Amino acid sequence: MEETVLQSLMNNEIYFSKAFTHLDKELFQSPENNIIFEVIQDYVSQHSTKPNYKEIGLTIKESNKINKTLKVSTIEKFKEIAMDKPIDNVDFIIQKTEQWVQKLKLTKSIFTAADIIQADEPFEPIVNMVTEALQISFDTDKGLEYQSSIQERAEYYHKRLKGISTGIPGLDTVLGGGYMKKTLNIIGSVSHGGKSALMAAQAANMTLAGKNVLYITLEMSEEETAKRIDANILDIDINELKNTPIDVISSKFNSVKDKLGNLIIKEYAAGTLNTLMIEGLLSELAIDGYVPDIIFIDYLGLMASSRITLSSAGGSYGYIKAIAEECHGLSKKIDMPIVTASQLNRGAYGNVDAGLESVSDSIGLVQTADTFCFLINSDTMKENNQVLLKFEKNRNTGQLNSLMLEVDYAHMRYMDFDDGGMNNTMSQQELNTMLPEAMAGEGLDFGSINF
Repeated sequence: MEETVLQSLMNNEIYFSKAFTHLDKELFQSPENNIIFEVIQDYVSQHSTKPNYKEIGLTIKESNKINKTLKVSTIEKFKEIAMDKPIDNVDFIIQKTEQWVQKLKLTKSIFTAADIIQADEPFEPIVNMVTEALQISFDTDKGLEYQSSIQERAEYYHKRLKGISTGIPGLDTVLGGGYMKKTLNIIGSVSHGGKSALMAAQAANMTLAGKNVLYITLEMSEEETAKRIDANILDIDINELKNTPIDVISSKFNSVKDKLGNLIIKEYAAGTLNTLMIEGLLSELAIDGYVPDIIFIDYLGLMASSRITLSSAGGSYGYIKAIAEECHGLSKKIDMPIVTASQLNRGAYGNVDAGLESVSDSIGLVQTADTFCFLINSDTMKENNQVLLKFEKNRNTGQLNSLMLEVDYAHMRYMDFDDGGMNNTMSQQELNTMLPEAMAGEGLDFGSINF
């Protein structure tokens, strides 16, 4: 592999531009190959361009830094590399080089980790070294060529309005068609405010629409999560599932299973899950032919970072922000949306003027998210089976609408209020007319909502 890498650096412009910055002398175990790479490295440092065979060969021949015996063997090795037939498939070489670098870097980090553990030193550097080795990536995408991509861009603008539907038309409208690929979407709510229920309802809607859904839970068990989804899909009161005969449950499921997508619910203990583990889970599922269309994580604040510890982050702000950044990066890497939730402080309960200061976890995750909405509830709203969604951030469409949703708690369903909810052109008078009179007694300041 060493010889293939050296040959490609001198022979192929595309390979050189993608691979060179990821390479260093320590990767080359052969003394001759180590010297050849050092000569290439020095040439690039001096001339800022890719070298060719003649330039490197002449430099080796005229070098006074190499002892005579090693120079002879290096020249012979260089001739073999230059005369060998190059591999034309650039993507293939880049992929193999990436794997080669990852393997060597990971091997080195493992040996270093053993020394750190034996010396009883802090283990944080181990996490960083292993993560850096696994995150090595040679980006083979040349980027968007503006002059020649008008057709693709025009098609993209139309497709962008076709995300993965939430099953709630009013919410889809605000999102521009649903959850878009490569996005991190966060629902903020107080403890027991309904964020898990809303995610479960959307997962049920998507499963009914034939989508493959991966639902990761760090709070409830797999069975309790499935219970909420069963109440929705099977149209059975959630409190009556335990009293419903098994054959009735089976019959209802069999009547709809042919149109269902594949839903997988995976449970992890709080504080144990990170994005590297999610990638590992996706790889295992792919072996069985399963690739999700969307991932739900219940919820982000219970995850762990794959890069840093809480102490090294300097507190919860940096730590939660790191987790959000890792989730956002994962959504781009796997080309699918991730939907998760964040805990709000108790001051947000029933407060329709809830803002970014209400986010308990970290303002950093709001900055990282593509969409962020507050799920606002109150005692009176619950009595009227309603919740308010207030968008604080929306990179999809820019719309910061607020939506009133009706809730069927018995069947874990969220629906538009009054055929589409409220839009950003609704006047204060129209808003007050639409809201139930009973809510006025809650003491809520509806005039503070920014429509």
